[in-house]
Amino acid sequence: MLFPITIRPNDRASVPARFRFHKWSVVVRSACPFLPLAALLLSGMLIRPVRGEDTFTLAVLPDVQMETSGTRFRDRLTWLVDNRSALNLKMMMQCGDMMNFNDEAQYKHQSDGLKVLDDAHLPYVTCIGNHDTAAVKVDAGSAAPGNVNANLRNTIRYNSHFPTTRFKLLAGTFEANKIDNAYHIFTAGGLNWLVINLELWARSGAVDWAKTIVAKYPDYNVIFLTHAHLNGDSSIQQNNGGYGDNTPQYVFDQAMKPYANVRLVFSGHVGTHGYRTDTGTQGNTIYQFLQCYHDPTNNPTRLLQIDTKNGTIKTWVFNPSNNETRIDGSSRTITGIHWVQPASTAAAAPGKTTVSIAGEDFHINGQPTYAGRSWKGHRIEGLLLNSRMVQATFDDLNPETVKRWAYADTGKWDAERNLSEFIAAMPEWGRHGLLAVTVNLQGGSPEGYSANQPWESGAFTADGGLRPEFAARMRRVLDAADEQGMVVIIGYFYFGQSPRFAGDAAVIRGTDEATRWLLEGNWRNVLVEINNETNPDYQPPILRPDRVGELIQRVRAMKATDGHTLLVGTSFGGCVVPAPNIVAVSDFLLIHGNGADKPEAITELISKTRAVPTFKPMPVLINEDDHENFDKPDCNFSAAVAEHVSWGWFDFRRKGEGMEAGYQSPPVNWGISSDRKRAFFKVCTEITGTGNL
Repeated sequence: MLFPITIRPNDRASVPARFRFHKWSVVVRSACPFLPLAALLLSGMLIRPVRGEDTFTLAVLPDVQMETSGTRFRDRLTWLVDNRSALNLKMMMQCGDMMNFNDEAQYKHQSDGLKVLDDAHLPYVTCIGNHDTAAVKVDAGSAAPGNVNANLRNTIRYNSHFPTTRFKLLAGTFEANKIDNAYHIFTAGGLNWLVINLELWARSGAVDWAKTIVAKYPDYNVIFLTHAHLNGDSSIQQNNGGYGDNTPQYVFDQAMKPYANVRLVFSGHVGTHGYRTDTGTQGNTIYQFLQCYHDPTNNPTRLLQIDTKNGTIKTWVFNPSNNETRIDGSSRTITGIHWVQPASTAAAAPGKTTVSIAGEDFHINGQPTYAGRSWKGHRIEGLLLNSRMVQATFDDLNPETVKRWAYADTGKWDAERNLSEFIAAMPEWGRHGLLAVTVNLQGGSPEGYSANQPWESGAFTADGGLRPEFAARMRRVLDAADEQGMVVIIGYFYFGQSPRFAGDAAVIRGTDEATRWLLEGNWRNVLVEINNETNPDYQPPILRPDRVGELIQRVRAMKATDGHTLLVGTSFGGCVVPAPNIVAVSDFLLIHGNGADKPEAITELISKTRAVPTFKPMPVLINEDDHENFDKPDCNFSAAVAEHVSWGWFDFRRKGEGMEAGYQSPPVNWGISSDRKRAFFKVCTEITGTGNL
């Protein structure tokens, strides 16, 4: 069986109920050593785990340097993946010394093992031990000859095998393109979590950096993962190994103890297991765990079942290799934990701009848009002319691709500059009749169209958590639009980034987090586009046309504290007629004109959309069309408004064009800076009767 346990009466209380058999003092073995946990649960031999939003599990691996050959390392990770659902496992952490020596074959072995988690989209965080650096060479002891301090910071080989792109919850690093010191964020149990992996015997600069990260996220439960912290007797280490920089005690006093949001510390390096608590400067308890083992035959794995509602941790160390939970004092139940709660969810005061729907028309602040306006005999009143501006909050978390978006005058990418220049351009767009912009929490292709999209530009972590730095930038976009009287069509997901999600559950979490965030912000000037161009190949599957309606209904059902809800729809690909099931649950319809090479194709698309059996009077918007011909009497823009359909432009930089062209291609010049842009806004001005060029 999966969890054969030898339990003595004085050990039983420390082992979680769902890992106990009904009789004491038994060890049960099976010829099937990796039988999934679910099978045991169904058999009734284990008590069913408590599952819910309040309870989840973290896995912490000790030093695994004795597992650099054979299958124990991979087997443990396979076991975690197989039991992920039953455990409600959120992530794996590893305490350093993944390798025994700075040997290429060992790196390859461990890297191949971690592909089990990569392929399953199970997030993980690792920290660097001395055996993971050039300070330790094959058969040369733990401090190889030479400048050992300098060699300790030589992690070139580690970073080549474990680049930052492999860490799906990564939010930032101390040094560019190096995972040595990094932080990762996720949500679980209704709370925010932040994991800092800190280098061994850390440099002062790394410690100072860690302090800024902890201070930056006061409403996150902070976990430190560092190779050396506790001794085998559970005291905090007082030396730097003779070749490091600062001692673990210094790191604790500087980066952990002063901060009210630090909760957990995990380390390895020496001993087998240990545990201690300390009271932080601000009265918080800091729970510290040692797991090292250096086991030559098994693959010990610490599991922590965290219950955020009841303030408890149940932890035990389990060996998947021999199906035994260790009864060595490493199991314990901790109660009375005061978790860090999220920031206040009290709704903000409503803004100045409220969008609403009346039949097939849009209203702003209770009045139809472009009130009384007609153009060439076509009613413009009630339309929402828009432009695709999805890179407003763009950033690239992939250090290998971020250099592609460098500004010519500085030689580097700057997300803050991009956002500030976007906001500064908004009033000018409004003066020319533009009433809405489309943005997206996962951005869009910065190349316009891309077969491969290695950059990481999304606001969500792999498990669906909303990254605070992206949310902060989007907040400024929404606030600025509200001030300008503009509407924001905010997309949640984009097909070029959505495969980074761990699965459907992560998408659902992302949907809920983004929706709650919008409702708590009390923005009334937003329309929600669940995903850009839903299609049968979308990943994860819940974003496909046959299921994305579930997410639309989920958003529509959520309410702010004052009862207000959001208007929701989703878009389809170029010239694709919306599916009847989506039309039935949407507040408005989003169609795209890409591929409509003649204005007549736009007219036909609109006619077919309104002929869908589930159609009811509602606004129809085109919020992506890459066709121009604005100087001609008939173009896609004019064809759409002739059918009383709002039109939105998709402008990307073509090959050989400079920065002045392309609203979708960073670095973006957000001004009206190219001939195409000037032509588009000239038509906006003419149709709406506002502004001038």
